[in-house]
Amino acid sequence: MDNELKLKEILAQLALTESASFQYDEDAMQAEQKHRSNNQSSLSIKILSIIGGFLATLTFLGFLAITGIYDSKISMIVLGILFIGGAILINLKTDHLLLDTISISNFAAGLALLVFGLSEVGLGEVVLSLLVMVISVLTMYLTKSYMLAFLSFAAISSAFITILMTFDNYNLVHIYLALYTFLLCYWCLNESKIISMHPKLNALYNPIRIGLIIALFSGLIFIGARGIIGIQFNFIWLTSIVNALALLYVVWEICTILEVQSPKTKIYVYTLSALTILITFYSPAISGSILVMLLCFLVNYKTGFAIAIIGLLYFIAQYYYDLNLSLLTKSLILFFSGIVFIAFYLFTNYMLKGNEKI
Repeated sequence: MDNELKLKEILAQLALTESASFQYDEDAMQAEQKHRSNNQSSLSIKILSIIGGFLATLTFLGFLAITGIYDSKISMIVLGILFIGGAILINLKTDHLLLDTISISNFAAGLALLVFGLSEVGLGEVVLSLLVMVISVLTMYLTKSYMLAFLSFAAISSAFITILMTFDNYNLVHIYLALYTFLLCYWCLNESKIISMHPKLNALYNPIRIGLIIALFSGLIFIGARGIIGIQFNFIWLTSIVNALALLYVVWEICTILEVQSPKTKIYVYTLSALTILITFYSPAISGSILVMLLCFLVNYKTGFAIAIIGLLYFIAQYYYDLNLSLLTKSLILFFSGIVFIAFYLFTNYMLKGNEKI
């Protein structure tokens, strides 16, 4: 009810500010708003249903292993194609929660069977990854399901990083991180432009946004926790520079939106931003988390903001654990880092409350 009232208020304001030729379909907007509200209210049920669906998928795959179907390459390929096709067909025909969960489980099982079967035939990792990308892109284009679109995008990201890893140079993860940092910044900062391009982009905007955040954090884990992959930390500055440039640009965007005009305020903002970048230079996972947090704060995306906070806490703890320093030195680093973050928070909160003309 609150969302419906807000929508009516916004439409009333637009009617006053726009010309007489301005037209809109209020009934269609209300119906779409009601549909989204119903989906959001059942988010916890969806998550539980999806978890149950994946457990059912694992059980079914285990049953297939008992039947010996994994001994037949052709059977795995055929079943994989049928499962993927069935998942898309179910999704196109219905919007019911239970059937939506079944389609997600079928898609995951079908993709796994198809990849296993084709790998047994002798297809290389690059070809398999490209095939997964093609199937996932087609699924995203055809699907009406939020979670199936998200799962397809996650498959694309996994396939892309698999291709990079086939070159036996784990430092290529910096290319992955730079690409997804750019994509996330563009996706979040150009929301109105993207969703107005095409109705399909409007439907895919939210699942791709959360997919970009998850994909970025998946890459940050590789450089945030030492020892997962064999990257050379001599090149860690590459991601740090990308994060620094992106952070400064997002800070500039925030200052522009808040109409910051005082030179004194600008000096404070950019000085604190520079200090934050400096103390996190050797841990780009931390600066990456801060970047996601600022982006989600800017566009008021609460889910992404919560994920960024969790990631920030984890990467700070991991960086503290990995430091080859004495306990006193580690404590001093955390102490001064905490002072910078608290000062940044207090200053931002002070500006938002309007206690100073900015």
